[in-house]
Amino acid sequence: MNPSEFLINLKGKPYLPVAGRIAIIRAEQKPYSIKTTPLQIEMEHGFAVFQAEVWLDGILLGMGTKQESKKDFPDFVEKAETGAIGRALAIAGFGTMYALQDFDEGERMADAPVTVNKAAPKSAPAPAPVNDLAAAGRKFKEAVAYFEPNVSPDRLKQAFRILVGGKERSIETLEQATDMVLACSIIEEWQTLLSRLGVGQDAQF
Repeated sequence: MNPSEFLINLKGKPYLPVAGRIAIIRAEQKPYSIKTTPLQIEMEHGFAVFQAEVWLDGILLGMGTKQESKKDFPDFVEKAETGAIGRALAIAGFGTMYALQDFDEGERMADAPVTVNKAAPKSAPAPAPVNDLAAAGRKFKEAVAYFEPNVSPDRLKQAFRILVGGKERSIETLEQATDMVLACSIIEEWQTLLSRLGVGQDAQF
């Protein structure tokens, strides 16, 4: 898969969004895994810190940390996780030449680096993991509805199949699809992701 297919223009420079990087590693059909860990989630104080790791066959390829605040993003928890994933993927070599902005301290995007505040108050408990198929399905629908508020069941099936390349519906594939949706910051990224991956056939949902 050609990374340039997912490029968007960011302040006059080509930039590969996190969703595009995730699509690239999924297309390689290798057992890559992305692990995210909430280091701090402070809903009351309005900030979150996430760490992400990219693994292949037990080997750590890249790791990134990202902090976001409510004053910059209303959905700061999701943006912190997305940013950590983006940095980890860039460090691992996925779309690195189109992700140099992620390592520019002057940028204010979901993927930009930050310094973790060690003196921050005690963090809130991490969100409970999704552990059933219905919950994973609802989470995916909520993610898609952010860009398509009136998404129909048929459209939801179509989007799911596009994102997972026709794989069967399972907790794992639903989480993969949801991660790709959440990695999109603006509707243009979402539309580009779907158009580049192509339209698949209906999937059971």
